[in-house]
Amino acid sequence: MLAHHNALRAGFGQPPVDREALIRDLQEIAPLVLPFAAPVWPTLKDARREGRRILFEGAQGILLDVDMGTYPFVTSSQTIGGQAAGGSGTGPGALDYVLGICKAYTTRVGAGPFPTELHDATGERIGERGREFGTVTGRKRRCGWFDAVLVRQAIAVGGIQGIALTKLDVLDGFEMLHICTGYRLDGQTIDLLPARAADQARVEPIYEAFEGGASRPPARAPGLTCRRRRSNTSAGWKS
Repeated sequence: MLAHHNALRAGFGQPPVDREALIRDLQEIAPLVLPFAAPVWPTLKDARREGRRILFEGAQGILLDVDMGTYPFVTSSQTIGGQAAGGSGTGPGALDYVLGICKAYTTRVGAGPFPTELHDATGERIGERGREFGTVTGRKRRCGWFDAVLVRQAIAVGGIQGIALTKLDVLDGFEMLHICTGYRLDGQTIDLLPARAADQARVEPIYEAFEGGASRPPARAPGLTCRRRRSNTSAGWKS
């Protein structure tokens, strides 16, 4: 392993990893880690046989999937629901229900296409109220309006059967809310994110506008009441 990684580090002008120091570090933590290291599929097989409920949790969004995501701005593995079966060794027949977790607005960490991104005070307000910072890197997340096109696409490729919509309270108090219902590309209206990265960067969102809900006192449960006001089918509306 070090022969591989040290060669890469040398190519980037970085010093090699100290083999002896690495071995000492691994030997130190081995007694803590090894009791939890074992093939997982027998444990899951027994749990299914006993009728126990099993929950798999995906750590990254569907559009970061190496095959179905916004390549090349993706992760190195699959993040769709079906990967829970292949990655755990349970088989596809073990998945009974796929629940998608989705915010009431859209966020992204790092580079990549983001048709509804807001580069203004509204985007800043969403980020601050939603505390949108990367959980691992601490990087500030890019924020934008809810993109129904991407959500529909994620539902289709991820086999999602239900949605848990979160962070509605972040939008509480906004006078107007906007939902992207389609894109315009080269004068044509489309209902999916194009496969080519160059086209993904050029799509313009088509919005429907809604009146937002007034801010509510802290004593009451946070929520959002909105009423449709008009349909904005002009792709020229873009923040």
